Amino acid sequence: MSEGNQTPKVEGLRQMLEETPARDLIEAGPAALARQQAIADEDEPDLTDEEFAQAERFSAMLEAAFLVAASDGELSDAEAEALAKSILELTQNQIPDEDIENLIASYADLLESDGYETRIKFVAEVLDRDDLRQAAFVLAAGIAYADGRVVESEKTIYRDLAQAFQIPQDQVQALLRQVEDVVKV
Repeated sequence: MSEGNQTPKVEGLRQMLEETPARDLIEAGPAALARQQAIADEDEPDLTDEEFAQAERFSAMLEAAFLVAASDGELSDAEAEALAKSILELTQNQIPDEDIENLIASYADLLESDGYETRIKFVAEVLDRDDLRQAAFVLAAGIAYADGRVVESEKTIYRDLAQAFQIPQDQVQALLRQVEDVVKV
């Protein structure tokens, strides 16, 4: 993933995600996640059970995108900045920059301690509905395609995600074609 201007691509990806059955999470997840981060800083009252579930699921979707971005074994500063910018745009600035940076850092720490297989399994468990898993796959693939090229390590991770999410291969191919269409310049 490079650090080029991704605004039109991210906007197209966000619109694609808003047209999925996971639309409710795409719309409510960023605010719930932002509130969860604020609570961690003791700025807000506790989340409801529904808000907590939305925050956890949306965070798992973002982690799936992170795993693809970090597929070469590390996330450079430029890649982290590009991923943060993409998340900021995807969430329409609902999550403060500092919280996004903290999320990315926590994903990196978890990946370093747990490894890809464990993190992918965790993400699949948190995303307990097919529509959420498909949306996470679309987001992860969209991050891979955002810089105009997909390297083999990114393909490996989004294939591993598709397998963990139990998305049939024909559906994977159809989703990838859609992602390619919306992120083309």
